[in-house]
Parts: sequence; C-alpha cells; structure tokens
Amino acid sequence: MKVSIILPIYNGEKYIDLCIKSLLNQTLKNYEIICINDGSTDGSRKILDNYQKKYFDKIKVFHIENSGVWEARNFGIKQARGEYIGFCDCDDCVKPEMYQELYERIKKDGSDMAVCAYKRVDIQTGKLLCCEMKKFGEKVITVQENKDLLPVINTSLWNKLIRRDVVEKHINFTVAPRVAEDMMFLLSVYPFVKKISFFSKPLYIYRVRSDSAMSYIKKEEIPLLKDSMVQTKEYVLKRAGNEWKDVINLFVLIHFGAAVVLKSASGRRKEIITMQKDIQNWMEIKFKGWKQNSYLKLSFVLNGHKYLIKPMLILWMYQTGLFSVFLRLYLCITKLLNIDIKW
Repeated sequence: MKVSIILPIYNGEKYIDLCIKSLLNQTLKNYEIICINDGSTDGSRKILDNYQKKYFDKIKVFHIENSGVWEARNFGIKQARGEYIGFCDCDDCVKPEMYQELYERIKKDGSDMAVCAYKRVDIQTGKLLCCEMKKFGEKVITVQENKDLLPVINTSLWNKLIRRDVVEKHINFTVAPRVAEDMMFLLSVYPFVKKISFFSKPLYIYRVRSDSAMSYIKKEEIPLLKDSMVQTKEYVLKRAGNEWKDVINLFVLIHFGAAVVLKSASGRRKEIITMQKDIQNWMEIKFKGWKQNSYLKLSFVLNGHKYLIKPMLILWMYQTGLFSVFLRLYLCITKLLNIDIKW
C-alpha cells in the first residue's frame, strides 16, 4: 500500500459526496481511503456505509463516538497501512493527480514529506479567492539547515504527504485543542523529517466556510490552547534538544502573539486588548527568550530570509511596546472597511 488518506467526518452530509468522489478518482494505484465518522448526527453514516459497500476494496469506514478531529485522525493513523499518509477534510476536494504526483516527487527526491500549493475557493459561490504555497516553487529543503523556514509553511495537514513512521511520532494530547492542532502536530513531527519537497502545482481545493473552526477562537478555549502549546514545546525539546527553541518561539509568536489575538470571537476591542496582554504575559513565563529570536535579527532576515519580515515586524512591535497600538489600528481599519485581513 503506497498511501493511506485519512478523512475525518463530522456532520458532513452536504459535502462528503464531492470529497469522496475526488479521492476515488485518484490516478495513483495502491492507495486506501480511511473514513472516520466522528459521531455524526446527520446522514453522514448512511452515505459512508453506502460508499464502503460499493468500493469495499478501496474505502474503509469506521464509526466512533464524537471526540474531535484530533482523535479521529489518531484513530485513522492506527488503521493505516500505507507507506505514506495524507489527510483530507470532508468539505474539501482534491485534483485527480494529487497523491500520485506527491508520491512520485517524494520518491524522486528521497524526502519524508511533500507539500503542494492549494486553492482557496468560496464554498457558496465557487469563486477562487487565492492560490497559496506557490512561493516555494519546485525545490527540496533539508530541515536541519532550514528550520527557520518551517513556521512559514502553511500549518494545515491536508496539502501534505508524510512518511507514516514520521506521522506516528506526533505528540498525543490527553485533551486536544479545537484550533491550531494541525500546527502543533506538524511542529511535533518536524524534528523527525530530514527532507521536504515542495510542489508549486495547486492540487488541493480548500473550500472556505464562514463557520469553520478557525474563523474565530472562543475566549474559553484559550487556556486549553495555551496548555497544549506548552506540552508541544516540552515534547519537541525533550526529543530534539534546545536547538529547536527558537523555532518553537517563532511558531508561538506567529500563532499566539498574532493569530490567536486577532481571531478573538468577541471582536470587542477591550477584550482583544486584554487577551493580547494575557498572551504576552504567558509567553514571557512559558517561552523565555521569545523576544531574542536569532531568526528574527535584521541581519539574518535580510540575508536571504525575507519571508520572515512580517514576524520580524511583529516581534519589533512587541519589543518596543507598540503592538497594542498596532492592534487598535488594525481593529479600527477592519471594522471601518468591514474586511478580514488574513493572517
């Protein structure tokens, strides 16, 4: 078995038909589709059972109690027989050649992971919003020599193919967070990846929903999110050593210092400012040295690492005490123009 594609489903009856058809239409030979029904209460179970009866040689369906996408994926990983593992979301779809091209690229380059570009499409209108991850072009990197590049790779699992024995080494949470779990998953496996291949062809179609989990973050979710990030830090440092400290701190700056603050569910300025101060205090305590990141020094960024300009500016605003000023300006602009600036 070359590839196992893991597909968690929760109440996806409106979307899974298109998704599964695209997975069945792959040009790759010798692959399997592992569907995990995560306690759906709609018609997903019936749809999945019908697919399994019709394509019993290709599709495996498992029904489990609702426990979230993290546990559904964990369950799927344990069932997988493929040499490599891919992940797909049930409301998205893929190009017919996706897994064959990623698999062949990995084999050609001797890589442990392949990452392809993807399209963001409005699920209601079908309008193309943007095409992302093309900037890496066609290249292969060694992780040990390019650790600073890892935080700017998109953190979703679905546009990647990863060697199974690497995937099996990811961190296991007692209780996983609802958001940012993909980022923590990838951060925990990167130390075991030697080479990554990039493919500039957009092979994955990410269908944007206004009610997706990453559209907002609820205030009551922040404590679990912070606790999970601390666990991830401890997991990585224990297995990979202190040379990964600046990488971890860079992930924290981007995803907590900026993204979590800006994705507050309330949208109320005072609450967001309070949240920003709380997260900053938490970073000071749990991620000591985050303000002195060697990857974000001006000399390093300008010496062929300009993809780090945005996080460097964020760090500079924190260092100078101007981030709260920037945050107020950001909130005024987005409210006035009624726009969502993507982070």
